[in-house]
Amino acid sequence: MSKEKFVRDKPHVNFGVLVLLLVASGGLMAAVSVFYLPNPLLSPSPTRDVDVDGVPDIVEDGGLRRVQANVSGSSLSITKIRANGVSPDVVTFSIQDVPGSLNIATEYAPDAATTATAIEHALTYNAILEYNDGNSNGMYDPASESPVQNYTIPALTFLSFGREGDQRLHVARYASTDGSFHATFHTREDYGTLGGGAGGILSPHGLKTTIRLESFSPAGPSTRLALHVILTSPASVSDISTTSEEAAGRASDEMGIRASPSASVSFEFTWPNKATVNSSVTVPVVPTPVQQDPLISSRFHVYLSIPHAVKFELDPITIPVLDDRTYQDLQSGDPDRPVIIGLAAAAGSLGGIAITEAVMKARGARITFGDGKRGRIPSG
Repeated sequence: MSKEKFVRDKPHVNFGVLVLLLVASGGLMAAVSVFYLPNPLLSPSPTRDVDVDGVPDIVEDGGLRRVQANVSGSSLSITKIRANGVSPDVVTFSIQDVPGSLNIATEYAPDAATTATAIEHALTYNAILEYNDGNSNGMYDPASESPVQNYTIPALTFLSFGREGDQRLHVARYASTDGSFHATFHTREDYGTLGGGAGGILSPHGLKTTIRLESFSPAGPSTRLALHVILTSPASVSDISTTSEEAAGRASDEMGIRASPSASVSFEFTWPNKATVNSSVTVPVVPTPVQQDPLISSRFHVYLSIPHAVKFELDPITIPVLDDRTYQDLQSGDPDRPVIIGLAAAAGSLGGIAITEAVMKARGARITFGDGKRGRIPSG
């Protein structure tokens, strides 16, 4: 009797699972699953937007970033590495409290493997000036208007850094010892709310700062306040009326300044056109045109002015300007490329397979946040 030959003539997909499971009484269990996916799942619809935030899922998956935090005293370094792609890029924000000011250094490296920096800028919240608006134009003019009071930013204490809200939002909090000044920093693993302007979307490569001054004691009844911001940059800096996030449809009603060291990369410091004063009143923010320092050519000054207030809150954003990359842009194109779905670890005597949506590990003062829920396998 001849052996019957099997003929494969039906559509099929390769699907394999590799599981490593270590179980011990009172010990550790870990599971890793690898799935081989067909090509259609690696080509999601270019317009699909499951979370209805205006950012297509394929762009969200391409922009997803892992977050690492290093804390040393009152200094905090936030490293954001692209979660997908053969050569992921890196954005680093270094927050440092120095006497009388608050500094944010921003670095961008196109390739995490080489860490060669393409953008390197420093932003300093230097002081809050109280002044009399002699020409009634609403903005502070350092050439003709002298401050009647100079509020230097007090020494700040690092309070916390961790996930909040939808767990993709990471928040760092600082405050002065007397509680008069607060700085809160927001950054996200993905595109999501808490962006600039009117209800904007914060990009995963951006850092939003909320500056809040409580119980300010004005020197006069009709003075104005100006937040003095210094940008240190090797590139020329100019005012912009339309920010990159506005152009991408992720923000509205904001202004900013841009430094462009080359045609391919740039850096923006942006702010909404409105600020909140005395807890509930919304007022216009009037910026002074950016000015180059007469003594230090790499230093630029901008003053953000608001009306007389006892309390105020302003939400500027620091962001490297990066082109939106889709998930497809970052992949090799191999239809049977393995994709790591999740890694789980749990204590105790357990059986079975565990797969988790999020991974967090700590090494001393370094914390790494990763997310496997989105970006590993975009839905078709």
